[in-house]
Amino acid sequence: MSQQLEQATQLHQQGEFEQAKVAYQAYLKAYPQDGVAHEKLAVLFAQCGELPTAKKYLQQAVKLGLTQASTYNYLGNVCKQLGQIDEAIEAFEQALTHAPAFAPSYNNLANVYFLLGDFAKAKNYYLQSINLAPDYVDGLVNLATCHLKLDDLQQAKTILNKAHQLEPSHRKVCLLLGNIALENNAIEQARQYYEQANNDEIVNADLLNNLAACCIRMDDMNSAENYFLKIIQTYPDNLIAISNLAHLYFNMNAFAQAITYYNQLLHVPTEQYASHFQLGIIYMRQRKWESAFSHFDEVLKQNPQDVKAQINFATIYLKLGEEALAIKHYQLALSIEPANEIAQYRLATLTTQSMPQSAPKAYITQLFDDYAQHFDLDLMEKLNYRLPDLLYQSVEFHLPAGKQLNMVDLGCGTGLAARLFQKHTKQLIGIDLSEKMLELAEKKGYYDRLLCCELCVGLSQIKIASDLIIAADVFVYLGDLNQVFASVYQKLDKQGVFVFTVEQGFEADYFLQKTGRYAHHKNYIHRLIAMHSFERLDEQCISLRKQQGKEVMGYLFVLKKVSSSE
Repeated sequence: MSQQLEQATQLHQQGEFEQAKVAYQAYLKAYPQDGVAHEKLAVLFAQCGELPTAKKYLQQAVKLGLTQASTYNYLGNVCKQLGQIDEAIEAFEQALTHAPAFAPSYNNLANVYFLLGDFAKAKNYYLQSINLAPDYVDGLVNLATCHLKLDDLQQAKTILNKAHQLEPSHRKVCLLLGNIALENNAIEQARQYYEQANNDEIVNADLLNNLAACCIRMDDMNSAENYFLKIIQTYPDNLIAISNLAHLYFNMNAFAQAITYYNQLLHVPTEQYASHFQLGIIYMRQRKWESAFSHFDEVLKQNPQDVKAQINFATIYLKLGEEALAIKHYQLALSIEPANEIAQYRLATLTTQSMPQSAPKAYITQLFDDYAQHFDLDLMEKLNYRLPDLLYQSVEFHLPAGKQLNMVDLGCGTGLAARLFQKHTKQLIGIDLSEKMLELAEKKGYYDRLLCCELCVGLSQIKIASDLIIAADVFVYLGDLNQVFASVYQKLDKQGVFVFTVEQGFEADYFLQKTGRYAHHKNYIHRLIAMHSFERLDEQCISLRKQQGKEVMGYLFVLKKVSSSE
């Protein structure tokens, strides 16, 4: 190599691209027939993104007799980047003609067919590449990717495992193995692979989104948050990360942060609808009814057929004191989805339509999932809720002294009653329909077991007979109590105690009020007591809570199971 060409090559290798161009061109002016120099300058132009110029110099190198495989591979890759696929294929085939055992040529040709979507042909060329170079990790990765496109997950995994053994830190290998593990629900393994693939210097948004998803599934919300923030810090317009972070904050009840990111998404046409909906939910949970109204108004402008939005809109109107408009939107919801239980139930509370025997599961679940974060504060501070204390005081006298009890808390909520009764129990089981309420109850650590299901279903799942079953302010969501009385009687041990409250009613056996709660006539409760062989130990007329500044009255009953032998 001449000194002049060597100097140009050194400048190129040192990253001094502009100076290298000048040096190469000066050399070629003196030695225009040097094919190697043409190839070197072509590679430099390709590195600078000047692909048409790079192609021109490579073609000239070939004309000058430089017909080695590497030259044709350079030419093929440049043509592929230019979208000139037929010319790329021809160049890679020429490379194979001149060097049939050169693995990269097969790999490059396979890449073109992969780009064309001809995965079967691509796979064959990848296999030929691997046969020539079994330890060629990039080739193994490409072959595995091809198998993934052909839905051959197991073969792809086998190939990637081999690549991982050869190069454990290979980023693409770890990323693909992580994707496979995530798809197979192997969350911990997926996270391990993604963490191996993660590189602090290079932020891969897809990788970090998947890694954050694993963290969420493992209940590691702080790590998930950090990964999403890292993506956004590098790519501020990454919609997937912004949306995921907004949803994460929403599920963490970090509503201020969620609002920030949902507001960013409002400027994206494809994200407006979902973001308005989520913001409406947040403001409903915060009891900011006017703000919630404005967002659901936008939702319904875009899609009047959204049943959930119609129901939420109706609920907001109720909170704003607009009963007629609430009824209108519940009716609209039913016109779209006639079998919607929530709309049916709420209409029944507001009109003279037929009364259901109980509140639907979907209604209770949504009501208390939305209410969970405010439940303890609202009841204890704002509504003067003292039922747990009243239940404890009324039943304490009737419990066997010194005995540790098997106890069931029906409609346990966040565990307000459990804090008083726990010291008397050897096993305390809570049953509730709201997952959000049970999450809060679990954090308090009072319960030995928590069941998320309907009351009678939960009772049937408990194998041990109970000494005490309580139901504080639960039967307001059940009209007909016959089945629950039967289930409680069956689950109680001999001499077992059942203590509960109902809201005071004076119409028929039970009546569904506009509040969405049932009131029960005490004579109805007396008949159930006799029908199911209970003995009444205590009955009190009490204040259940305050509502709009007024006392809500009810009855507290303490019953004992009377077995047939007594």
